[in-house]
Amino acid sequence: MDGIAPIRRMSVTNVLVVLLVVGIALGAFLLLRSFGAPASAVDVSELTGTPCPVGGEPACFQTSITNAGTIPSTVRCDVTPGPGNTAVFTSSGTTSTDAGPLDPDATLPLVLAVDTTPGNVRIYLPKVTCSPI
Repeated sequence: MDGIAPIRRMSVTNVLVVLLVVGIALGAFLLLRSFGAPASAVDVSELTGTPCPVGGEPACFQTSITNAGTIPSTVRCDVTPGPGNTAVFTSSGTTSTDAGPLDPDATLPLVLAVDTTPGNVRIYLPKVTCSPI
């Protein structure tokens, strides 16, 4: 009987060591996964001035939308004008949804036309927000 006790202790110790190693590996995997690029994410560049189409508004701006995620995503963008202004995407109005999924790291340029409302003379930068849908 005395010969069996050390074997049981060794087996219990081995099981505990294996469980500890598996726990550490699982924890490391989950930690690394949480810091990776999200599956769906969009980056929006700063607005820069650009020439307006012929007969367009007094001011136009361009931004670039980049799929910063790891999977293709359809992107929806909305524009909010500055105070006393109107702002629209030149291709689609106040909301733009790209025609198909945007591949990871692919970039989509968007142009906005900005005008003043009656009684206002100053152009303010609009705000563009985008998200994967």
